[in-house]
This record gives sequence, C-alpha cells and structure tokens, in this order.
Amino acid sequence: MDYDINTNSLNNYVLGENFLPSFGERLSNLRKSKGLNQKQLADLLGYKQPASVSGIEAGKTPIDIIALVKIADALQVDLHWLITGQNYDPQKRLVARFKDTYSQLQQEHDAALEIVKQLESRPDPLTAEEQQQLIHNRGIVRSRTRQMENFINQFQDENAP
Repeated sequence: MDYDINTNSLNNYVLGENFLPSFGERLSNLRKSKGLNQKQLADLLGYKQPASVSGIEAGKTPIDIIALVKIADALQVDLHWLITGQNYDPQKRLVARFKDTYSQLQQEHDAALEIVKQLESRPDPLTAEEQQQLIHNRGIVRSRTRQMENFINQFQDENAP
C-alpha cells in the first residue's frame, strides 16, 4: 500500500501518553506472535533503525496515525484492535446505535405526550397559544410513533438472516 501523501497535519497528531504503554505491549506481543524481530518489523514499516520499533514498544516513542495504519497493514490486523486492544464487532455497534436512536425518539415522544396530557386535562379553556402547543405536540407524538415503527421495521429488514 502506498503512503506517499502529504501527512504533515496527521503526523503532528500524537496519541496520548496513556496510550503508549499498553499499545507498546500489544505491538510487542503481536510482533512476536508473527515470528518477527524488531529489525524485521522496522524493515516492513520502512524504518531505518530497529530502535524505532523498540522505542514504540517501550512506550517511549510517540506514534502518529499514519504509522498505526502502516503497522496494521504490515502485521495484517484490524486497526481498531491495534489501537484499542478490543475486537471490532459491527453488529454490536449497530445494535448500540439502534438503541441510542430509538431511545432518543422515545424520549421526544414521551415529552410531547406529557405536554398533550397536561393540556388536555386542563379544566379551563386553552388559550390560542396553548391550542397551538397542543396541536404541535400531538403532531410530534404521531410523528415519533411512526418514526419508531419505521425504525424498528428498517432495523429488522436490514438484520434479517
């Protein structure tokens, strides 16, 4: 893979200090599991000295995003795992996103429904402004109900076996 792109702004971005020790250990273990020594990995990454790899593994040398991509490609691992140490599970992320979106729709629905109930239970006639508020919030309740139903149907369709 060719990395001859202008990366000045990316190269200036260095991952935080807390990242380096755990990443270095993960890289060292990964390198060893692939049967590589530091010089061989340095060669794969285009580094002139194995000390570059040694510094990264020791958590002493900062690493930029371009180097992370090169390492992931060279060692044939998922970039997400390389950075976080966690396996990427797209299904789990999709379900979490579904829950977040559905929860937001539910909250908006419930808030609007509460306003409708309060306005409808008033013994006094509603002012013109309150009538508009009632109409507006009834619309929100109907809209969010449809959106939640459509969202569930879409999610089921996209995730059907």
